[in-house]
Amino acid sequence: MFFKKANDGNAYCYMFQLLEPGSELKINIDIYNRDIERVGYLHWVDPADGVNYRIEQPEGFCLITAWLGDEKPEIPETILF
Repeated sequence: MFFKKANDGNAYCYMFQLLEPGSELKINIDIYNRDIERVGYLHWVDPADGVNYRIEQPEGFCLITAWLGDEKPEIPETILF
């Protein structure tokens, strides 16, 4: 999950990523095709709230990225604690 701080001081999640086994790829595609509007190859937008969903397939996994807004934000460098 990625957070930004708004001018009012509240933090909000503007993007999240979910990594699942590659076996979940077809199930996720079927769910998104059923529930929200497809706008491109493995890319959907929920017209109710403007959240974008994109699926990628790195190295046999199913990577789902969801973000708010028109342009996909850059992924910040990962910080390990």
